[in-house]
Amino acid sequence: MEHKNLFRRFIYTSSQSRNLFAETISECASDCNITKPEADILLFFANNPEFSNAVDAVRCRGFSKAYVSKALSLLQKRNFITIKPSSSDRRYQQIVINPPAQKTVKKLQKCQRDFFSSLKEGIPDDEFHTFLNVIDKMLDNYFEKLNQK
Repeated sequence: MEHKNLFRRFIYTSSQSRNLFAETISECASDCNITKPEADILLFFANNPEFSNAVDAVRCRGFSKAYVSKALSLLQKRNFITIKPSSSDRRYQQIVINPPAQKTVKKLQKCQRDFFSSLKEGIPDDEFHTFLNVIDKMLDNYFEKLNQK
């Protein structure tokens, strides 16, 4: 396949894969008796322990403030999270995942792993690592261009 067409197909598929991933997480969330926003927020904080406040989810994942706020409220009602004032800055609140959420978090993470594993199917590890290295270099180029603006 011609490189130009392959690259175009890759870019298009990358954007469409976000929809497929969202459907996968929605189904898993439904199986866990939670909403997709709740699942998204649980996954974000469980997968990124270096982040602990709502603004991180807004900034890093591109969720709207309303989306995050509603999900946090629902999770708090379920006792899946605790929201407490940040020790370093009172303007922020720290999100802590509570033990009752762990079973749900594990199910969501398994759905996430299974989704990404299915995309890697039939690809030898060495080829996949080469692919990751290429993506890493492309991201470096992207951020360099972004910083030039």
